[in-house]
Amino acid sequence: MATITVAQDGSGWFSKPAKSIGEALKRAVAGDVIKVEGGEYAENIVINKPVTIIGVDPTAAVVVGTIEVASVSVALRTIGIRNAPGVAIWVAGKGLEPEIIGVHIEKPAKYGIYFRENSGGLVSETEISGCSDSPAIVIAGGATPTIRSCRIHHIGDFGIFIDEGSCPRIEGGEISACDSAAMIVTGTGTHPQIAGVRIDNGKTVGKKVQVA
Repeated sequence: MATITVAQDGSGWFSKPAKSIGEALKRAVAGDVIKVEGGEYAENIVINKPVTIIGVDPTAAVVVGTIEVASVSVALRTIGIRNAPGVAIWVAGKGLEPEIIGVHIEKPAKYGIYFRENSGGLVSETEISGCSDSPAIVIAGGATPTIRSCRIHHIGDFGIFIDEGSCPRIEGGEISACDSAAMIVTGTGTHPQIAGVRIDNGKTVGKKVQVA
């Protein structure tokens, strides 16, 4: 296992840093760690290898683009994603179970995180805000992720949309300031487990949890 550092200016004590996350992914092999130094990285990323990407801080190391998880055994930690042109993080496919921990997602054009096609994984201690007219998290197509201790706020639609026979687990955390219900559960065979989630109805209209 090797650590590949990403630094926009190519400087630092480390040897031959990559200047983009995409460049680091080209160099990486299974099991490698990609450490992202501070800066704004304007790139759309497809993670097609089992690697861990760690930002130095989610407010300092920021991707301005989208991230698609396309491999098993992927971890995203303490990185920011801002102004994604579509879905900030896309996970679709059986066996894809990324760990998304300590990530900050701000103002994506569409959804914050989209799980579908029997995908799963863990989203923990992650903050999503500023989705203007789409849910922060969509869980559809039989997906089964665990959403744990996350903060979802200032969303122009539902906080979490659960559909199409999906059975996620939503544990702890907070959902607030949504223009629609904090959560909506719809579709045949959709059975989420929801425990200990704090829902602040300060702005949220309608039901806190809507079953359609």
